Amino acid sequence: MKDLTISDAMKLVRSETAPAISIYLGTNVNDRDSHSKIRTNLQRLYKTAESLVVRTYDARARERLLQPLKKALANLKLSRSKGGVAIYHSETFTGIVRLPTAVADLAVAADSFHLKPVLRCAQIPAATISSPSAKNTLICSG
Repeated sequence: MKDLTISDAMKLVRSETAPAISIYLGTNVNDRDSHSKIRTNLQRLYKTAESLVVRTYDARARERLLQPLKKALANLKLSRSKGGVAIYHSETFTGIVRLPTAVADLAVAADSFHLKPVLRCAQIPAATISSPSAKNTLICSG
């Protein structure tokens, strides 16, 4: 899974690929074993997304969508921070945005990506839309 570029972010907005999964994970965990807590929360959100997909889409669509997401989430490196992460996944796209502010844990499976929480990030002055080290990278980290 990669950090999103500006062109990737535009694909999210224009995407008409259904189903689309959006996962928002808070990483501002106050726990001794914060890594374990974050992983547990991510697994819970995956299960929520999975149940939404199971109720809405046929078996073939579920398989094509959920297997790659499960693999991507298993390889995702997460650490405690003041903010959170937004994870977007469809059959043709997988990406992550690191957010500068805390977000409520949320999993959504719909015909398009759920973008309201990440759009709030763009309104925060501390968020940057480009980075000198990675041209055109959407970095929402404070």
